[in-house]
Amino acid sequence: AGVAGLTAALNLANQGFKVSLVEKNEKIGGRLLNAYYTIKDTNIKENLNKLVEKVEKNNNIEIFTLAEILKTEGEVGNRKTTFKIADTEKVIEHGVTILATGGKEVKPSTYFYGKNKKILTQVELEEQIAKNSLPEKLQNIVMIQCVESREKGKREYCSRVCCTHSLKNALKLKEKYSNINITVLYRDIRAYGFYENFYREAREKGVIFIPYNLSEKPEVEVNDNNVFVEFNDTIINEKIKKEVDLLVLSTGIEPHNNQQVAKLFNIPVDKDGFFEEANKKTGILTFLHKDIFMCGLCHAPKHIDEAIAQGYAAAARASVFLEKKELKSIENKSFVVERFCSSCGICVEVCPFNARIIDEENKVAKVLETICEGCGACVMACPNGAAQQFGYEKAQLIKFVDNLI
Repeated sequence: AGVAGLTAALNLANQGFKVSLVEKNEKIGGRLLNAYYTIKDTNIKENLNKLVEKVEKNNNIEIFTLAEILKTEGEVGNRKTTFKIADTEKVIEHGVTILATGGKEVKPSTYFYGKNKKILTQVELEEQIAKNSLPEKLQNIVMIQCVESREKGKREYCSRVCCTHSLKNALKLKEKYSNINITVLYRDIRAYGFYENFYREAREKGVIFIPYNLSEKPEVEVNDNNVFVEFNDTIINEKIKKEVDLLVLSTGIEPHNNQQVAKLFNIPVDKDGFFEEANKKTGILTFLHKDIFMCGLCHAPKHIDEAIAQGYAAAARASVFLEKKELKSIENKSFVVERFCSSCGICVEVCPFNARIIDEENKVAKVLETICEGCGACVMACPNGAAQQFGYEKAQLIKFVDNLI
């Protein structure tokens, strides 16, 4: 129930579809509950409140908070998901699933974070700026980019939004304190697209940007309540040590525990823990299961407007699926020659789509035709020749080989 999930839910509800919004937290709103403004100076709180109000008043949307998903079962387009609220279990039958499990700010374990009030993250700085709770006297601020990110073994990916977040807060500070000294220590400034204009604006207003390498990362020293940052100024090629009033750490975004959800819905995650789509070029926001979609930070770190766009996109793909009166299985789906089947279960284990089960009553394997993608893994694994594919039957292939000889 972050901005991506709320957008998708409202869009589907406005098309007349019934939507069940399942949220693990007490309130809906996701990460935007802890955000206050964007780099474009959008009033996030006002926009979020309007979105939440529309969702809560929509008769087609049923909201469940403090909910925990226990299991999901069924076939494509006909699933049952069980979740728990307090001590009560509830089952929902649904045609599609949209995953919008979100992400979270990384809390660093370096640079004395959590041990001194002068050391905070960009999200915490944003809150203090918005609530006017900054220290009265601010003269020197240092921001360190890529903290515990883009390093081997430490979130090797770029979170894309951290540089923009730094620019946003730096510009806000310059509005409040025109004479403040802000130094940004960076590895790469990735203010892509039109965000480049805000980088130029920050430079024009006196924000200093100094690059650093992994081999010479900034060092932080805490002496009583005094915080010192030492770094190598590559322009003058000298080590500089300065006392700061605030040290702001730009940390990345990481997914929530997607492993558990991925296991429940039998979908993949990438090496960084984000959900992995069917195809990065042609199958964005979709999985191999045709009735499951995703949007928002569970897919990858992104800006708010990108998350909203993905919410609309996921809703659009889901509505196309829901409008279908019937589902047709593919032509080259697998089937079972029951007289050869010994119900050993090997085909069930190798099927990557969970399209096979064992019929315990008849002691034979069964194909869930709407899920089968015709990959042929079961055909290769079956020791008895009971698993076959339409269009590739063994008798047909043998006759084809005989004609070649």
